[in-house]
Amino acid sequence: MKKLLLFTASLAIVFSSCKRRDTDPGENPTAGGYPTKNLTVEAKKRVLVQETTGTWCQYCPNGAEQLIIAKAKFGADIIPISSHTGDDLESPDVTTFLTNFPTSAVPNFYVDTAKVENYNQLVSKIDEALTLTPKLGVTHAVRENDTAYIVYPKIQVFEDMKGEVFFVESYLVFDEIEAREYPGVDLNQVSSVATVSTGSGATPTRWVQNAAQLDGTYLVTPGDSYYHEAVLWAAGANTPDWGLPLSEVNPFGVNFTNGDIFGTEFTPIKIAIPKASTSYGFPTDISFTTIVWRLASGNTQLEFVNGYTETYGSVQ
Repeated sequence: MKKLLLFTASLAIVFSSCKRRDTDPGENPTAGGYPTKNLTVEAKKRVLVQETTGTWCQYCPNGAEQLIIAKAKFGADIIPISSHTGDDLESPDVTTFLTNFPTSAVPNFYVDTAKVENYNQLVSKIDEALTLTPKLGVTHAVRENDTAYIVYPKIQVFEDMKGEVFFVESYLVFDEIEAREYPGVDLNQVSSVATVSTGSGATPTRWVQNAAQLDGTYLVTPGDSYYHEAVLWAAGANTPDWGLPLSEVNPFGVNFTNGDIFGTEFTPIKIAIPKASTSYGFPTDISFTTIVWRLASGNTQLEFVNGYTETYGSVQ
């Protein structure tokens, strides 16, 4: 595997034609009430699937294949996030993820907060993580104004917990960016594996043989375009890096009681993700992911607790 190369690359996407646009109502009852008013938080464990990858990585199509299988098999039960490094899809907010999910080679996966030593074990590790009972559940509403996407998380606690340090953060994620050259940026995927033929210029990188087999069915067939999926792009403007301390919303600080609900008009949580602007404009879907992290006593690594992700719309 190619050694992980770390350097900062700057890129932003212009949001010019979103299919869905909700005006940010704030907390004005005349605009329909607080945005999370009618949302139900499921007592459901979701699993974070965090991939480290890069367009320069010649073996990363192997990781992409496993992520395709995981998304097809588990659907909304997983929260996929790809952290790009050393290419034009690396963003400043990826640095925080790379610090908490370190790796010396790519492709690499973490399931929740546990490193997957062999990416072929990804599906079995997700199966194991889904058996866990959730301590809390997460959902969110998203609104949009002229300068930002506003995420309103809603969190419900499912067991009594004392002395817990939780953070809540929301992320903007790019989905299905075709691997080819766009004006000013080349996102074609380098490859030395048999499944992918590297593109050139405006010609997309393509799958050249059947791949991503699930239950006897191939999810990828020859000639299909190669896509960069679930690309982490931006985090909410919160301090510290991992989001808003939930203790700032909870009247009882770090003590939580079964049935507590946060992110209502009585305990509001509002996370703004500023819109970016640039001359680039390759088409992509965008999603918003909200995650609750836990910081254990004496630990410096954040642990994934639970989360929620939802496709928002398309941009050009």
